[in-house]
Amino acid sequence: YDNQTGNWTNKTIWNPWVDIGECVISLKIGDFDPRHSGNELLCALYGGMVREFYKASNGTWVQEVIDDSHAGTGTYECDIGNFDPRFDGNECAVFTEQNITMYAWNGTGWYNETIDVYTSTGGSAVESGVVGEIIPGNDVSEIVCGRCQTKVVFVWWNGSGYEVNYIWLS
Repeated sequence: YDNQTGNWTNKTIWNPWVDIGECVISLKIGDFDPRHSGNELLCALYGGMVREFYKASNGTWVQEVIDDSHAGTGTYECDIGNFDPRFDGNECAVFTEQNITMYAWNGTGWYNETIDVYTSTGGSAVESGVVGEIIPGNDVSEIVCGRCQTKVVFVWWNGSGYEVNYIWLS
């Protein structure tokens, strides 16, 4: 929105189809990178790649590769939340055909951890938030994922690692 003119404007900050032949599957806005003030854009591409976009102090948009190691696996959804107490602030969760992967900036690079590995394909959603107090005093969010026609996965930090529970199996 342009405050001076009172009009909405748009600007293409990246065209993945032209640049790398991929399409954006999921895009979230949130503060997950402590190196930048304010919110960033988390972008999950169909081919399994994960990118971050942020606006630099000079007003230009900067793109950073978070992970290209899942290239070719198929990404369905991403989310931002505070679900890992080992890291300050928010982390990212990416839901692919094959797994849930958590990403967090660890001070020197993007740390990633596979939380759960699937034996079936097809997925539809991931969301993080405080669902219920699984462990008394645990104030971090949980991750809930929906698998198309197979299962709903509930993931939480149990104090020493991620715990996975399948709420519903087809």
